[in-house]
Amino acid sequence: MVLSERETCRLTRRLLLLQVLLNYRSMQGEGYLYALWPWLRRSESRALHVQAAAGFLNAHPVMASLALGALRRRIENGDTELTSWKDSLCGPLGMVGDALIWDLWKPLIFALGALVLLLAPSPAAWVILAAACVLVYNAPLAWARHWGVREGYRLGTAVLSALNRPLFSALPKHLGRVGAVAAGLLVGISLMAGSRMQLMGAAQFIVGFGLTWFALRRRIPLLYILPVAMAAALAVSLVSP
Repeated sequence: MVLSERETCRLTRRLLLLQVLLNYRSMQGEGYLYALWPWLRRSESRALHVQAAAGFLNAHPVMASLALGALRRRIENGDTELTSWKDSLCGPLGMVGDALIWDLWKPLIFALGALVLLLAPSPAAWVILAAACVLVYNAPLAWARHWGVREGYRLGTAVLSALNRPLFSALPKHLGRVGAVAAGLLVGISLMAGSRMQLMGAAQFIVGFGLTWFALRRRIPLLYILPVAMAAALAVSLVSP
């Protein structure tokens, strides 16, 4: 079964308000009810379906699109006892979304934006960069939500099998590599900018870039490696003739 494009777009739009009614009792439950309400209000068993839709469920806001599509499919098939199934979705959809978006994608966009500002520090660059960051950050997430709703509806009960796709195993590796390079460039150029001597600046760039890249690839927190990188760059300036 395939969800129509019109219905997919409507669910995707309403999913943007998923966490407006976030609460400790049902977490995002009322948000799923809001997203499904235009369809649920025409249901003959509306009371049972409303209860099934609004029950406890908590996932990453983007990966929640998979849960929403699957929830629509299961309620459409007449399933109302969904508590255990919804509980099983929370951990996987939360961890995958956090690892991809909060831990990798958002820091990468921040590092790239800061790098551009460092290279072009002007008011015009701030305005252009702000708009570019919003677009670059949100465009893939908009596509992911649309895809998630359709894929979740198609898979139904087996919605977690969508996480077995090669994309979800390959993407963290690639984002991690690009992020490590971006952070290394940011630290290296920052250190080099404070040097008045070309050779010393190049040496400080290499030290800052190398240590930052190594730390992130080894999953060492950046908070620990930044003082080390700065101290090493300072040592380079002291030993240089």
